[in-house]
Amino acid sequence: MREQNWNSKVSTNRSPEWKKKLAAGRLDAQMNPTKVKIERVRLGISQVIAAKKLKLSKSTYGSIERGLRVVDENRAKAFAKLLNKPLKNLFDTKDKNKYLAVK
Repeated sequence: MREQNWNSKVSTNRSPEWKKKLAAGRLDAQMNPTKVKIERVRLGISQVIAAKKLKLSKSTYGSIERGLRVVDENRAKAFAKLLNKPLKNLFDTKDKNKYLAVK
């Protein structure tokens, strides 16, 4: 089972280049996988179609939807646009610490 603070530890496992981008204001975050999947299914979009529209591999898309990968701010906005939902709705959860952006 994932740790509650998993997302806060993301920055310790990243490259120096990523850390420079982070210092410049880059945000990475883990979206709420349940909400992403529910919205995709509600719209009748398959993972394959969603991955193509977001210009991701099927594997990468699946990892994001399962909560195994974090996304940057631009990719999160692309997900929100594809799913016709406000960005905050893809992160909003009772577990406020797990899905917050890392900065």
